[in-house]
Amino acid sequence: MTKFALFGAGFIGKVHANNIAAHPRATLQYVYDINTEAAQQVASRLGAHVASTPEEIWAADDVDCIPIGLGGSNPALPWRWIPSSPRLRARTSRTHR
Repeated sequence: MTKFALFGAGFIGKVHANNIAAHPRATLQYVYDINTEAAQQVASRLGAHVASTPEEIWAADDVDCIPIGLGGSNPALPWRWIPSSPRLRARTSRTHR
C-alpha cells in the first residue's frame, strides 16, 4: 500500500485525491491547504487527516509520496515549505531516480 499526503485541496488537488482514493493499493493519509476548510472537506470525505502545516507532512513517517495539487496563479510549492533535513533528502532521493 502506497501512502500519500497531498498539498492542495482545490480543483487539481481534488482530482489527485479522487485518483488516490480510487486506487486499490493507495491510501490518502494527509491533506494540506492554506484554505483549511477545503482541506477538511477533502480529508473528511476520503478518511484522511488534515495537516495543520506543511512541516507536519514532511515529518510524517507514514507517507510514501506527496503529489502537488496546486494550480492557478501559484502552481509551485513555496520554497519555505521544502525542508532541507537529511531525513527528507534521503526519502526523496529514493523516490526520484
